Amino acid sequence: MVTLTDEQVGAAVRRLREAAGDNQTDLGVVLGVDQATVSRLESGYRSVTAVELLALARHYDVPLSLFSQPEEELVLLRQGEAADEATLEATRIFGRRIDAFFGAKLWAP
Repeated sequence: MVTLTDEQVGAAVRRLREAAGDNQTDLGVVLGVDQATVSRLESGYRSVTAVELLALARHYDVPLSLFSQPEEELVLLRQGEAADEATLEATRIFGRRIDAFFGAKLWAP
């Protein structure tokens, strides 16, 4: 079982919020908290409750498991730069993550 820190969960919340074009006040309305609390959540100074995680998953239409997976470090490359099999595999993983996040085939190396 993977245990994520409050900072990692907060970073995931921030990425979702920003990708949706929401500001912290908008997200606060969804969660029933003020903007300062959202700021503390995103920076890892406050834990996200189970009820808040459920609200986040519903609002952004993502699986709850998104909040239990550590972000993988990936190297971004321009097309044609992949020189070895490890780099090619990293770009394939990146593509799968992008597609899974958006729920559609959006990226191909």
